[in-house]
Amino acid sequence: MRILLSLLVLLTCLQANSQDFTSTAKEFLKQNKSQYQIDIQDINELQVTTSSFSKSLNAQTVYISQFYQGIEIASSSSMFLIRDNVVISATISFEKIFLIRLIRPITSLSP
Repeated sequence: MRILLSLLVLLTCLQANSQDFTSTAKEFLKQNKSQYQIDIQDINELQVTTSSFSKSLNAQTVYISQFYQGIEIASSSSMFLIRDNVVISATISFEKIFLIRLIRPITSLSP
């Protein structure tokens, strides 16, 4: 019973850290949206996919993926290096202006 309770507490703590990383990354992206050419709608649904602490960098390496209506967008995983709740480096691979491209009708050329 103690093991089950300990596991539950650990999972709760991990989920809380993931939420913190997501909000830290979103705030960073909002502040730098013109630099990364990202619309606010592009970062509505972000989720931490993996994270680990790097001793050599003394920071948390966090991979965050972009989602749309609960479905992960392919090749949209971005890496954030977070130290003391501040993004110190980011490699962004999010789809830009995703909703506009999703809604816009696809035009085709006919012979």
